[in-house]
Amino acid sequence: MTRTSLDHHNCSFARTVDIIGDHWSLMILRDAFYGVRRFSQFKRDLGVTQAVLSSRLTSLVEHGLLSREPIGTDKAREEYRLTTRGRDLFPVVVSLMQWGDRWLHHETGAPVILTDSQSGVAIDRIEVSAGGLPRRPECLSFSPGPGATPETANILRQANVRNLAGSGQ
Repeated sequence: MTRTSLDHHNCSFARTVDIIGDHWSLMILRDAFYGVRRFSQFKRDLGVTQAVLSSRLTSLVEHGLLSREPIGTDKAREEYRLTTRGRDLFPVVVSLMQWGDRWLHHETGAPVILTDSQSGVAIDRIEVSAGGLPRRPECLSFSPGPGATPETANILRQANVRNLAGSGQ
């Protein structure tokens, strides 16, 4: 089955999902944050086929989330390293983990606990905030940014009308 690309959308969310939206890409990124670097390690830890793993790693490299780095002087051996662009997805990965902890592992507890490596303090829950205060979706407006097309601006106007209508204001 051929996947339809979302890169024509004037939407950062759609274009990001186009790159990392399949489960294998997210699992590879998760493992990269765990420190996995080698193709064989990803394959062993994830249990993914070689073809799928190769395809996803190639895509993540092409989109600048991972880089291929030679190991030592042997140019035939390489490892995958998170780039700055890839590391910037860390809050997304953590947020997905925290959602799973809350809604899928609420009875047994979190399978993985993230703590500060120096203090041992558990990390805070990732939240959307404004002025230091947590915000829920119904408390937010969506405004066209400098890269918005007229079509995007219209979609956002309609979304704000729906939000106002649904909030009882």
